[in-house]
Amino acid sequence: MPVCEIDLRPGGRWRYVWRNRTGREFEATGTYREVEPPTRFMTVTSVNGSEQTSVTTFAEDGGRTTVTLTILFMSTEARDRGMPYAKVGTESNHARLDAYLETQRASTR
Repeated sequence: MPVCEIDLRPGGRWRYVWRNRTGREFEATGTYREVEPPTRFMTVTSVNGSEQTSVTTFAEDGGRTTVTLTILFMSTEARDRGMPYAKVGTESNHARLDAYLETQRASTR
């Protein structure tokens, strides 16, 4: 991810650029509509000319945090186009987060 710009506040903007193994880049931009630390934020995302609204929540229970991502696509067609990418990207990001958190847990043992 050669570009990761975040202005985490209501009305703040963000921009991500990913680069795959062949050098091809993929960009997404958005605006934070709501930010409610430490439990929730809502963004409006623009990808390939299509917009979607996402809500991410964090719920702590017994020392564990559950992250829930809900995406509202603007149409069925946009959902069908975007969902495979959103699923793969979200799963790989969460897998990397899990691996990182495991290293943090191991260092405190």
